[in-house]
Amino acid sequence: MPKKHWIHCLLVSAVLAALMPIVTSTAVVPTEGEAVLDLASIDASQLERMSPEEFEGIVDAVPTRKLEGLERFTYQFTHPQFLRFYLRGVAVSFIWLLFATVIVSYLGHRSRSRT
Repeated sequence: MPKKHWIHCLLVSAVLAALMPIVTSTAVVPTEGEAVLDLASIDASQLERMSPEEFEGIVDAVPTRKLEGLERFTYQFTHPQFLRFYLRGVAVSFIWLLFATVIVSYLGHRSRSRT
């Protein structure tokens, strides 16, 4: 497979992987006026050293608020560890997207070279 195809696969995979966590997370947008946890009130440093049992206790103590309008789509970005989850989602998406684009490009290149 030519080097040009590999570069295209890398570029397409990188762009789609950067968008994938944002697009897939909007599938769970809360309804208008629904009360959700106030993610901005969570301390990120406290979360990293917590056991699962302590985490359950903290979740019960986190205040809630009602979401309206565009805030329903953007409130998830207020989580203190959003970047950590986002980068993990990008990495996982990039791997399977690169695999898929390489296979499709290889099969397309192979079928063109046979004719």
